[in-house]
Amino acid sequence: MLLRSLLPVILGSVLTVAAYGEDATFPDYGLLPKSEIGAIRFLKDHAEADGRGVTVAVFDTGVDPGAVGLQETPDGRPKIVDMVDASGSGDVDTSTVREANEGVLEGLTGRELTIPKKWKNPSGKFHLGMKRGYDLFPGALVRRLKTERKKEWDEAFRAQQAKLSDEIVAFESAHPKPSDEQQEELDELKTRQKELAKAHGAWDDPGPIYDCVVFNDGKAWRAVLDTDEDGDLADEKLMTNYRAKRQYATFDDEGLLNYALNIYDKGNLLSVVTDCGTHGTHVAGIIAAYHPDHPEQNGIAPGAQIVAVKIGDTRVGSNSLGTGKTRGMLAAIENKVDLINMSYGGAAPIPNHGPLTDLQNEIVYKHGIIWVASAGNDGPALTTVTAPGGTTTSIIGVGAYVSPELAEVSYSLRDKLEELPYTWSSRGPTSDGDLGVDICAPGGAIAPVSQWALTPKQLMNGTSMSSPNVCGGLAMLVSALKQDEIPYSPTLVKRAIQNSARALQDGSPFAMGQGLLQVDAAYDWLAEHAEQIDARLHYDVKVTSRNNDRGIYLREADDLATTLQAKIEVEPLFPEDVASADKSSFDMKVRLECDADWVKTPEVFFLAYGGRDFEIEVDPTVLPPGAHFTEIRGYDADNQAAGALFRLPITVTQTVKLKSKNSWQEKLKSTAGQVERHFIQVPVGATWADLKITAGQFDGSRLMIAHTKQLLPQEDSRNVEERSYMRFVEGEVKNVSFPVAEGRTLEVCLAHCWNSLGDADFDCQLTFHSLDPINQTLVFDGVDYAKRVEVIGAFGLEHLGPKAELSTWRRVIEAKRSEITPLSAERDLLPKERRNYALTLTYEFSMPEAGKVKPRPSVMSDDSAFEIWSGRLWMIYDKNKRQMGVGVSGRSAKLPKGDYTLRLFMRHFDRESLEKLEGMPIFLDQDLKSKAALPVRRSFDQVMSGSGRLTSQRIADGELEAFYLGRPSESALPKTIGPRDRLLGKIYFGAEQKDVAGAGRRPGGFDLIYLPPPPAPKESTSSSDKPKEKTLEEKLFDLQVAELGVLAKMKDKEPFHQLAEKLLEESPNNLEVLTARLHMLDSDDRKQHLPQIVKAADKVIAQISQNKLARYFGRKHDPKTDEEKERSREMNEQRDILTDALYRKCRAIAYMDLPDETDPNIKKSPADPEKREELFEKTYQQLASWVDTTEEKYALVHDRRLRRMDRQGEALELLNKLIKREPTKLILYKKRSDIYGELGWDFLQKYENQWRLLRRNGDYAPF
Repeated sequence: MLLRSLLPVILGSVLTVAAYGEDATFPDYGLLPKSEIGAIRFLKDHAEADGRGVTVAVFDTGVDPGAVGLQETPDGRPKIVDMVDASGSGDVDTSTVREANEGVLEGLTGRELTIPKKWKNPSGKFHLGMKRGYDLFPGALVRRLKTERKKEWDEAFRAQQAKLSDEIVAFESAHPKPSDEQQEELDELKTRQKELAKAHGAWDDPGPIYDCVVFNDGKAWRAVLDTDEDGDLADEKLMTNYRAKRQYATFDDEGLLNYALNIYDKGNLLSVVTDCGTHGTHVAGIIAAYHPDHPEQNGIAPGAQIVAVKIGDTRVGSNSLGTGKTRGMLAAIENKVDLINMSYGGAAPIPNHGPLTDLQNEIVYKHGIIWVASAGNDGPALTTVTAPGGTTTSIIGVGAYVSPELAEVSYSLRDKLEELPYTWSSRGPTSDGDLGVDICAPGGAIAPVSQWALTPKQLMNGTSMSSPNVCGGLAMLVSALKQDEIPYSPTLVKRAIQNSARALQDGSPFAMGQGLLQVDAAYDWLAEHAEQIDARLHYDVKVTSRNNDRGIYLREADDLATTLQAKIEVEPLFPEDVASADKSSFDMKVRLECDADWVKTPEVFFLAYGGRDFEIEVDPTVLPPGAHFTEIRGYDADNQAAGALFRLPITVTQTVKLKSKNSWQEKLKSTAGQVERHFIQVPVGATWADLKITAGQFDGSRLMIAHTKQLLPQEDSRNVEERSYMRFVEGEVKNVSFPVAEGRTLEVCLAHCWNSLGDADFDCQLTFHSLDPINQTLVFDGVDYAKRVEVIGAFGLEHLGPKAELSTWRRVIEAKRSEITPLSAERDLLPKERRNYALTLTYEFSMPEAGKVKPRPSVMSDDSAFEIWSGRLWMIYDKNKRQMGVGVSGRSAKLPKGDYTLRLFMRHFDRESLEKLEGMPIFLDQDLKSKAALPVRRSFDQVMSGSGRLTSQRIADGELEAFYLGRPSESALPKTIGPRDRLLGKIYFGAEQKDVAGAGRRPGGFDLIYLPPPPAPKESTSSSDKPKEKTLEEKLFDLQVAELGVLAKMKDKEPFHQLAEKLLEESPNNLEVLTARLHMLDSDDRKQHLPQIVKAADKVIAQISQNKLARYFGRKHDPKTDEEKERSREMNEQRDILTDALYRKCRAIAYMDLPDETDPNIKKSPADPEKREELFEKTYQQLASWVDTTEEKYALVHDRRLRRMDRQGEALELLNKLIKREPTKLILYKKRSDIYGELGWDFLQKYENQWRLLRRNGDYAPF
């Protein structure tokens, strides 16, 4: 997930001093902060340690190679050395291979592609693909381009609309009293006007659609995109893999989106590398932007080079699904990078755990790559750090700090501020006790952004900006270490920056870690101590008595009530390739130190390879309410000046004692940046709380953040938190209601936003409420007529007023197919030949009516699953393989009525892990049209009788009340509900009280699951309704007739004709055989034998007495007897055969005179056009006497007749109705395009044809 880091502000140029420029006339020091981390001081002593010789991989939204400052380094090397779309969102299937004919290829769009003569292609084979531009473009760019293209569309529409209006006015003036025929003409013009307006209102820009061409010139793979969609490839830039030539191109001058290309799988897969947001470019600019003409605008380490790794997936906004991170790590190894910056993050129910964490550790400890990542923007409450930056030991997690200079210049604050953390910067510790934040740096900067954003630079803030600030500083540090040949490792660098960081005045370690990065001090530390320390080593410190936690975190009541005795294990870890002799010879005398008097620890212990443990004692009972932090530091007793070897964080959040059973109150005086924390044990029985904040006296307004949070084991902590930004004026009162978990510690964090200037005072009151159901999740089996519900009150405050309603239909869809395949060795093969595997599950489902669905893989019901399997992407296709939606669990797709295929993609390093999911069902969640209420009754009798109701009443302290739920009304439920489907909703127990502030009930209620009863068995068909039993001879004849259907599909039609003639000899003029012959002729190649179709239809029609049918259907019949039922069946069957033959005959005649048909081989009979017109009209009238020709089956003939009569408006109106009913019937869109052309609406025909390219695909899109 992309970290929230946006406050884009367009500002002027960046000015600095020293290597960044000295002649500053503007207070430039706060635009791209450098002096705060000691970068400017460092460069004064190490002028060439500006990052040169260092390569940094930026894991982000992608980096624009055309952005200002990202072209080259000060010593003339290319700035961006590789560009990789690790997400796969830019992949194009180019497995279709064709050869050119006289220098021309037919692209997958259907366009003729002209191959430049200068291209060399020894094989003559070209790999072709097709890609929609909007699938490649960032969302913000798509919105801008649609706005611009809409202007052109509106102009064309207005011109056509004006023309039609003029025609109508002129016609009405010329015919003030129109005849019936003239009125029809006038109605036709008005219908055209109406349909034109409908088309304009339904505009949805498909965007550009590119042909992609890949080939091998004998030396390397080459590729090109037809970005101007004209088929002439000579004016396009032919490129190869970016790393080989460092080429990029621009899609067009309006969008200004740059792209690079990479070719995989022997030309069968083309990766189009774009960015999916400006974030990654901004991050890269902070690290290493270089402006040769304006050195004052440089990034932190302008000499560093960049490997741009796009991990954000354009298909799901910019989220990362794990695939990008894995491929990104492989790209980092291939490019031999020194550092990785990752300003991305998300929740991790179990910190420092999972397959990706294992791989991240391998990257750092085995491959020696320093990994820097943002800690998150989810503060100010504790335990809000995100993964991986704030949760993974091997990664340097960075918090965001705002310096006085940054506040003054970039944010233009009117008053000076002291240095402090940003209010929203995530805080540690992690749930397993690790500090979470290792270091901090300035969290705002003005830096380059992508060209398509139409501005050279922007201000952004967040830990997304503090992380590259640190990364740039470390690039300078590594640059100097390399130049001075000082040994280092990721572990040693991390130790150096922590031991040399500058502690901030009043800084909290939860937000700042060990303090503010100081590059010069870190270098001095390494220069002094690196030679004395084994850089290969890192230390694994865990609390073995507490589930191997990485620290001690005492938060819950049981932990806070007694003294803790814990066993700590310290194990020195060497890389795999270290010789056993080195391991066996390792020993160290360790001195332990802790500053807190409430922690007792040994002073020394002896450490050897294999590890050693010791015991400590932590006494939280002596601590006052609030958050307390200390750490046990381990030093090499022979080199204590080098600082701590390892650290064991200890956090205690001591709770306040409630003065009453269910409430707490506190007065607060605050100033900008101040954070107040209070920890409260939620009373047993409490299910929700109201926080009431009353502002005191002050001028202006103040922005406050109220952040409440609880921790539940192995659960995403965001599920049990409430964060509200509230702006107050004097005397204002605001209430926040939120659910709570009983017995667990609740943090109530009240923060005065860092940039909301001025002091203020507030009165804060927290009140707990209780309506506690016996079952937290209520399951109602619809086989039962009623469901008993029991609820207990704890505080005697609440009114019981239950309400139960269902809102979601959850369908359970079983997998039709599963396939496990090894992934591509080019981008998915792990070191040491370890394979990566993919599971693709295929599901089929129907939408009985249009609506939104949210696919949810059943395994994703648990938060921990997100740490195990990556990929997790689903795609939905209609029957033409048009992609109708793409997303991850919980995202929705809007679908019309129809049949669909859903494909789900999962990845894992272990094949067996995927094999466990091969039979996994998927949930399809769909909102009900309206919520279905369940009746709430006092008793079971009331449920059965349908009378009475439960009135609202106060529930006493400790009182248990019971009531009953009845079944929902069948009319409120889906008609096509399946046997394993269920309905989801909420049950609320409280009732809002007008005289009481707050919600009056638990926000979000409690989960309600309703299992619908099985449908009633269908009545069996009576014996009298069954068709008459046939003789053996009749059955044999029917089998041969059925065989005709098989033979009709064969390329050689001779066997069909032989069998048909044989059957007609046995049963002359047999309708089934004659009909089969008609259908065989009237198949996909019908245009080759239209006269034969007419003759075959006539033979069918001749066998049916239309007068006899007319007489039968002209009278009413009441088929009660078996004989009459059989007669009705026969007559209906004959009518169906007749209308089918008339329809096919009519269509064949119409095809002889299609306006766009130019094939001279098409035979026409009768030869005279007028006689064909008469025959068409006669046949049409015959058909219309039996059926409504506007029905779906016959509508295309009706449409053709209207067009022959120059009534295109009516024809268009009919087609649009058909498309609404059958949105996957492609011929309808072809007909609509044709009509647009006949009407001269060229802009609409072009629009329709562009969409037609997207409505049918030869294969599914790659994941």
